[in-house]
Parts: sequence; structure tokens; C-alpha cells
Amino acid sequence: CEDEGVTYQDGDSWPSSKSPCDICVCRGGKVECRARQQCPRSCSHGVVLPDECCSDCTNCIIEGRVVSEGQMLMLNGLDSCRQCICQAGNAVCREDGSVTCEAIRCPEPRCNNPISLPGECCPVCATTCTFEGGDYSEGESFERPSDQCQSCICKDESVSCKPVECGMARCSHPARLPGQCCPTCDFCSFERRIFRNQQLFVHPQDMCQQCACEFGTVTCDQTACPVLTCSQPMPMAGSCCPVCPKQCTFHGLKYDDGETFVNPRDMCEDCICRQDSVQCKMRMCPPVDCANPDIGDCCPVCSACTYGTLLIQDGESVPDPEDPCKTCECIRGSVRCRSVSCAPVLCSNPAQDGCCPVCGDCQVRGRRYGNGEVVTNGDR
Repeated sequence: CEDEGVTYQDGDSWPSSKSPCDICVCRGGKVECRARQQCPRSCSHGVVLPDECCSDCTNCIIEGRVVSEGQMLMLNGLDSCRQCICQAGNAVCREDGSVTCEAIRCPEPRCNNPISLPGECCPVCATTCTFEGGDYSEGESFERPSDQCQSCICKDESVSCKPVECGMARCSHPARLPGQCCPTCDFCSFERRIFRNQQLFVHPQDMCQQCACEFGTVTCDQTACPVLTCSQPMPMAGSCCPVCPKQCTFHGLKYDDGETFVNPRDMCEDCICRQDSVQCKMRMCPPVDCANPDIGDCCPVCSACTYGTLLIQDGESVPDPEDPCKTCECIRGSVRCRSVSCAPVLCSNPAQDGCCPVCGDCQVRGRRYGNGEVVTNGDR
């Protein structure tokens, strides 16, 4: 026998190519086909596929449409807000196993005036405003994408924005933190810096003030410096209060850094305090010009001068015995003489009295007349 281009021997059987549930047999050169078996129906909405005979219920036929296993189907017609799911050839609703379908739960729309579109069960928001890359529905309020501190609303296909209204802060130094629109009293904003609540800090512009942040309010107090015992305190870099320089202790006495003093145990030693240590050296005495100098605290000194037959005490001035117009002074063993400075006279014929002219007498043609004495004509 020959069927669909295939040759079979007498007595051979094969499935019919026209119907998967028919079987054909070659008998005496003729092909005979008959139904092989009856398929049991164990599902309410099962469908047999064209290339299968008695397959399991894996597909469903609902309202004339073939639905695959697990596929959901929204019903047409007036009941478009109900959906069914195909499970092993049965159209069931979720897990109740019945053929009926349940209502779809629609999400809450994010606009004031949602609309219903044809073929859609749930209402949707109509997009009426496009603003900074986003679509917004009529009446929808939203935060401005480019500035979180502005609140916007879509109305009549246009967007209007305004700054977010912040309440009055109940502190003197509220801080606006990154990512926030309104200042808060949980931090302090002071001299362009942000400080935590209860944080202690030095005033950014005055290191001598100690400040504290307390719930958005900054209070500052002057730093109290300790009482110093040194005579010449010095400032310290990075510190508000001065400090005493390093001191030296020498033979039981204290000296400031850089201070010079005489060795209390050797008057001929000059000492200086340098960085906690004392450096001393012998004093250099100047030479003396007198024959018998006196020994002072350290160096010899001249207490008197000898000038001719005169003994002049140190610092004493006497007239020069050889020149009445000079005075001589003893200065540390040396005699220094200088000319006497005469005061100017107010008379026309002063008399010469030793070195300087005086107006008590008159000098006329080499003759001296006493005060009140008559000068004759012959003497004029």
C-alpha cells in the first residue's frame, strides 16, 4: 500500500497524517483508517492541539482563544475588569480552582482627575505636562528635579514652581545641611562653618574665645588665662594666652631667658640665661690712668687726680693755677682742662677781673676807676 508517498507492506499499521487520533492499516493493497481511541476529558477548558491526540490538559480555550499554561487573560465585553489564568486546562481564578474570574485590583492613581481608556480596566492619569525631562498629570504636585527646594504643580498643561516654605527656626544659628531645603536647629552654622550639637570649638576669628553649639545657638566666652609669675611673659604661636619663657636657676635664683646679670658669687663675672642654661665670662676691665687706683667691686678705679701740686677728687673742677681762664676736672683718674666761657657784658668800658671782663669798674686809657669814681677831663 502507499499513503502520502510512503509504501507500506501488507499488514503494516501507522498513525494517520490527517488525524493524530486515527490509525491506518494496509490490507490487500488497500489502506483502511479508523479511530484509535477515545480521549478522556479531565479539564473544563482544555484544548487538544492539532498535532496531538490524547495529550494532557496543558492549554485552555477561553472565549474562543487558546491560552497557554499559566497565561492570564483579560475578558472582553462588559466584564473587562476580570481576569482568568489557565492552569492545566482549567480556567481558574488565582487558587480557588473555579472557572469564575476575580476582579482586577487597580492601583491608586497619583493624580486628582484620572481617566479611563478604551480596553483598559484601571483608570490612568493623563499626561498633560512635560517639565525638565519628566511627564506629570493634571493637578499633580511634585518636587522640582533640578531644585529640591522648590515645589511644583501641573495645571492646565503648564508647570508653576515656588520655593518650599520653611518654618521659623527657633534658634539663633540654624544650619542648612546638604540635601535639605530648610535650616535645622540640630546643627549650628557659625562663621561659614557647620558645627554639631554640643560641640565645643575655638572661635574661627578669635582664638581667645571658646564657643559651644547648643541646639542651633552658638555662645562664646573669653578664654581665661592663668596668672603668670614671670616678669616678661611671651606669646606662643597657636595659643591665646602668653606663657613664661624658659627660666634658669643659678645659685638659688631664677632668671628669665635672655636676662643678663652679675654672678652673685663673683662680681667680676657677667652671666646670661640662655634656654635653661647660664653662661658666664670674666668682665673686661678698662685701663686706668692714675698711679694709685682704688679697687672697686671688680675693676680698679681712680678716685682722685694729681695736677701739679693739686690733688683733685674724682668729678671735682678747679681753676687752672697756670691759666685763670681755664678750669680743670678730674674724670676717673684723668685731668681734663677747658677754657672758661665768659658771659657777655652790657657796659662800654668793662674792667678786666682775672679772666673775664666785668662792669663793676671802668677801664679808661689803661687806668681803672672804681664804680662811682669821677674821671677827669684830662683822662678822657
